[in-house]
Amino acid sequence: MGKILHSAKWLFSGLVLLSGQALSYDVGSSPVEYLRTYKGYAIATLTDEGPNPNGCTATWKNWGAGRYIAIEFDTEEGQEMYSALLAAYLSGNKVAFGAYDGKDRCKVWNGANTIPVAYRIDILRK
Repeated sequence: MGKILHSAKWLFSGLVLLSGQALSYDVGSSPVEYLRTYKGYAIATLTDEGPNPNGCTATWKNWGAGRYIAIEFDTEEGQEMYSALLAAYLSGNKVAFGAYDGKDRCKVWNGANTIPVAYRIDILRK
């Protein structure tokens, strides 16, 4: 019985990991134009607009929500991603992100405006 439960836990864990990857997308590489830090999260404004399949709603000037990405600080991983983002910003390196998919994964920012939330950051050499 113990072996069956152990196998079931591994199978369930694998399905959770696969479903998490299926519910994500990549934001292409871009320099970070602005970096804003708030209580509990940061917003990176990218030079180049990326995809926005979630339908997040942020607009400013002629920029859409794909120009922004949120990093949340509520986990150790989020804090590590912010540290990496800050290092990339200060060094002028391009960054790329993996963002959560699904309208419920848009971060509310500035009233009714929402933007994508990152689960991964990639730093690219100059």
